[in-house]
Amino acid sequence: MAITGTEKAAVKRFKDPVYHITKVQGAKLQPYQESVSMALANHSKVVVTSCHGLGKTFTAARIVLWFGSAFNKSKIITTAPNFRQVRALLWSEIRTGFQTSKHELGGDMLTTEWRLDTDWFAMGVASKHEAGSDTHGSGFQGVHAPHVLIVFDEAQGIPPDIWKQAEGMLTSGNVRMLAIGNPLRRGTPFHQATLDPYWFHVKLSCFDSPNMIANKLTNMAELREELAKLSATKIQDRISAMEKYKVVDKNIVSAQWVLEACLKKGLTHPLVLSKVLGEFPETDENSMIPIDLLENAINKGPSALPPKYIGVDVARMGGDSTVLCLINDEGLCGIQIYNKKENTEVAGIISEIINRGGIEAVAVDATGLGSGVIDILKENRKQNFIPDITLMEVHFGAGAKTDKDKMRFANLKAQIFSDVRETLEAGFGLDNSDCWEEQLPDIRYFLDSKGRLMIESKDDYKARTGKESPDEADSLGLAIHAKLHYNKRQNFGYDLGGMNLEKTSLWGK
Repeated sequence: MAITGTEKAAVKRFKDPVYHITKVQGAKLQPYQESVSMALANHSKVVVTSCHGLGKTFTAARIVLWFGSAFNKSKIITTAPNFRQVRALLWSEIRTGFQTSKHELGGDMLTTEWRLDTDWFAMGVASKHEAGSDTHGSGFQGVHAPHVLIVFDEAQGIPPDIWKQAEGMLTSGNVRMLAIGNPLRRGTPFHQATLDPYWFHVKLSCFDSPNMIANKLTNMAELREELAKLSATKIQDRISAMEKYKVVDKNIVSAQWVLEACLKKGLTHPLVLSKVLGEFPETDENSMIPIDLLENAINKGPSALPPKYIGVDVARMGGDSTVLCLINDEGLCGIQIYNKKENTEVAGIISEIINRGGIEAVAVDATGLGSGVIDILKENRKQNFIPDITLMEVHFGAGAKTDKDKMRFANLKAQIFSDVRETLEAGFGLDNSDCWEEQLPDIRYFLDSKGRLMIESKDDYKARTGKESPDEADSLGLAIHAKLHYNKRQNFGYDLGGMNLEKTSLWGK
C-alpha cells in the first residue's frame, strides 16, 4: 500500500532533530541548541566549541536519542576522555532523557548502552582503556550500518588515534560525527577540526546564554562596559550588584559567574578565553601546566581511596597559607589550608593524619619556617609519637638530585614541577577546586644560560600575576615529589626513616 502524503510528512518531522527533541522527547531547547541539532541534520561532520555551562552534554545526549529513535538499524558510538565521563556525564543525560521522554523511545536502556535490536544500538566507550571500562577506543573499529552516529563529548581530551579511527568510519551512507567541547588548546585534533572546511563549525560563547541576554550583555562592548562599571565600585557594592543579575534559566551559565570570572582573571586569561568567550587561547609556550592537561585531570576527578603521601607548603609571612596536599598513587585525596598556625600546631596536624594510618611519605618545604615543622616531625618519629615513615626535607632552591637531573634542571623546584606535569599526563586526577585553575596554568618556566629548566620564584609569580602565593600548587608538587621518590625507593639524600635498605630494595637489590 502506498504511503500517504500525511505519513510522509510525519516521517520527515520525526527525522527533524528539533521536532523530535521538543515534541517527541518533550525537552526544551535554547536557540543555540537548536542550531547545533540542525547543523548535524544538514552536515556530516559538526564541531562545536562551547564556553562553560551552556549544556553541551545535554544537547549531545538529546541528539543521540533522536538519531537512535529516528533511523532504523542505526548504530551510535559515543566517547569521552575517560570512562567516568562516559558513564556519569553523557550517559547520565542520555538515561535521563530516555526516562523522561514524552513518548516511549523503545529498546532497553542500560548504564552505557541503549539496545533497540540486534543490529540497532547506541553504546558509550572510553577513548582509553582503563579499569572499570569494558570497552574503549577499539569500539570504533568495524562498525557498519545504514545509519551511523559518532559523538565525541569533551572532544578536546580525545587522543589523536581515536580521531583517526572515527573519521575512518565516515565513508558510507548516512554517517554523522559530532565533536563538542571546550576550546582549550591549539594544535589538537579538536582545534584542527575547527579550521578544516570539511567540518561545519558552531561556536558558542557566554553571549549565547539567555541569562546574559536577559541582562543586556550580548557582545564584548557591553561586557567591557559592565566590567568597567563594576571595577569602579567598592567590593561589597560590586558583589551586591552582581547578585541582582536576572536568572531566567538556572541550568545555564549565569551573568554573575561570567562577570566574576572576568573580574578575577581578566579578559585575556586563557581560562576566560576558553570557558567564558568560547575561544581557543593563544598557546603560552612558557606555561608549565597547559590548561587542557589540567582540564583532563579535573575531569578525571579526585581519588576515593585513602591518602598515602602528604605535601606540606608552610606559610612564611603575610597572606601566605600553610597548605597540606594529600594524595595517593591515582589522584588527589584532599587539601587542607591553615592560616596563622605555629610550627607546633602544623606538626601536630600532620602527626595526627599520619597516626590514622596509611601514610608512606611526607615532603615538607623546609625553606624558612618549614624547617621547624620537619624538625618536630623527626623528633616525633624518634620518640615513637608517629610511625617510622619517610620524612623528606625539601628546599626548592637546592640542586636537582642526580647528575643526570642536574643537566636538565637548574634547581629542585624545576624538577618537581616537571614531575607534576608528567604525573598529570599519566592520568593523575584532581578535584575541581578553583585553586588549580587559578594557579597551575600561571606557573611559568624558562631556560637558563646552560639550557636548564627553571621555574619562576614565588616573588616573581606574585609580581607578574598580582596574585597571592601559589601555595596549593606548591603543596601538590611536594606531594607528587614524595610519591615519586618513595615509589622509586631511591635515597637521593633524603631521610627515609629506619627502613631496612636491603629488605625494601632501596638500592634496587
